[in-house]
Amino acid sequence: MNYNILQKICMIIYLIIMAVSAIINFGTFIYFIPIIGEIATLVFIPTYEINIIITSILVIISGIYVYKNREKKGKIIFLISLLILISIGITSVQVITNVSNQGENISFTEVFEMSDFSNIKVNTEYYTDQNGEKNGVNVYYTEDEIKDKPIIIYIHGGGWIKGSKDDHISMNKNFAKNGYIVISLDYELSTEEKNNWNFTEKQLCYGILWVKNNAYTYNGDTNKIYMIGDSAGGNLLLNISYKINNGEYDTIDQQELPKINAVSVIYPVINLIDFYNNESLIMGDSAKKMVTSYVGGNPHEYSKRYESLNPINHITDKIPPTLIVVGERDSLVPPNSTYIFAERLEKNKLKNKLIRIPYCNHAGDNSINNFMGQTYIKNTLKWFNSYK
Repeated sequence: MNYNILQKICMIIYLIIMAVSAIINFGTFIYFIPIIGEIATLVFIPTYEINIIITSILVIISGIYVYKNREKKGKIIFLISLLILISIGITSVQVITNVSNQGENISFTEVFEMSDFSNIKVNTEYYTDQNGEKNGVNVYYTEDEIKDKPIIIYIHGGGWIKGSKDDHISMNKNFAKNGYIVISLDYELSTEEKNNWNFTEKQLCYGILWVKNNAYTYNGDTNKIYMIGDSAGGNLLLNISYKINNGEYDTIDQQELPKINAVSVIYPVINLIDFYNNESLIMGDSAKKMVTSYVGGNPHEYSKRYESLNPINHITDKIPPTLIVVGERDSLVPPNSTYIFAERLEKNKLKNKLIRIPYCNHAGDNSINNFMGQTYIKNTLKWFNSYK
């Protein structure tokens, strides 16, 4: 192949990579650009490690090119690459500073660390629900002689229509590494044909009863039960834990359910009407499909169902202390509903904490070491340690 042709092909590939990097990083930094800003924030945190490595390589390559050729176009490319890297730096500093000021410190270097979970065991068991059906349970634990370990129950997200007990494995192992027994519960997913809005919460109560009756085999202390959940799982968690502590869900099969010491949710669905009315061009249709599959229709058809599934309507002075972590650029679950919810908790002088992460969109915690993952895990550990 002719050297000049090869050089042109390499330049085209370089420019394409640089253009994608520019869209992600400038779009995140200047997030108000329609669609582009939303796409950028969906990608920025989940791909952060790769993003910063590639951008650094772009700067180095363009710098070498400018040094050798001294061409004007090379200088322009170098300048653009450098500006992209600077924008990443500014955004990173703002996220780290903002989050650290709200709670536990997060760090840049930890993003690139590898986690060792070789000592974490995982057992799969089953609980039987109100229909006599078996549902999966993952138990994350360490084999040691420590007695009376605190327990974390994890409720997965997925818009009530997807997901499983196998979600967020690394996160659950991380909590287990920090001295908890972590129990992840499956539940029956909703479909367009089968709407489980009046079934799933009670089904998960059977899972919680299983925890009460079986956690002792893993040295668990059922007087120290905490709950975590994300997205739709956060909605289920808040409703269930609030209703358990309020006494609405007090017994299952004539057995008393254990009280919940504290809860922690990340990007939870709070107001299902706002979720349905999501105006995002990218996420709006997905939100409508999720919530209508769960509830059975739109808010005009089933307004009472929608209201009953909003945890703000189950707030009393008996609810567990509540930690909420949310990305300010969440385009699937409108964060304003979460802010209103946190304000209600604060107004009622209930134990709560809201942590807002700038530039973060929905499900940005794909890695436990990225900025969103660090924020959630570190602050959750601190929150639960406060209520042992």
